[in-house]
Amino acid sequence: MERTADGGIRMKAYMLEDCRQAQTAGGLSQPQQAIVTYTVTADPWGRIRQIQRKEETR
Repeated sequence: MERTADGGIRMKAYMLEDCRQAQTAGGLSQPQQAIVTYTVTADPWGRIRQIQRKEETR
């Protein structure tokens, strides 16, 4: 969490999420995992201004 220039906050939350099924070389199905990052920006009174979602497959 960090303060923004106007006194609000920016907070990041990380989550490991099972998403798609991937095929292995042997033809088996294996769930793929993704690291999902949510960045929430709020004003000085705690009102949410923006939520951003970013996904990285591992």
